[in-house]
Amino acid sequence: MYHAATGSGSSALPQILLLVAFVGLFYFFLLRPMKRRQQQAAQQAAELRSSLAEGDEVVTIGGLYGTIVGMDDDTVTLQISPGVNARYDRAAIARTITAHEAEEAADEDDDTDLESTANAIIEKKD
Repeated sequence: MYHAATGSGSSALPQILLLVAFVGLFYFFLLRPMKRRQQQAAQQAAELRSSLAEGDEVVTIGGLYGTIVGMDDDTVTLQISPGVNARYDRAAIARTITAHEAEEAADEDDDTDLESTANAIIEKKD
């Protein structure tokens, strides 16, 4: 009699083990570190939001600069410009501004004011 050797039982195990090893490597080298970074970012954001105080200069997630003039549990009131206040959700605060960054932002504003004044003078001459 002729018996054909199938060998399917012996060759499937190494393939399954290889697949499990790839899934394990994918988890430990990609998913786990990404999850850890997300948790750290969420923790830092929570610390930032809990440390906010009136008078802090902040930047919103939309890029708006302002100074905190009022707060409650869920919202922050920012003074965007003298006499202009806007209310934002605490989660919309991206970061606080250091004194150095505030000086740079003020210098940029001064430069645009000078440019607009210079342009107005040139237009009057023409």
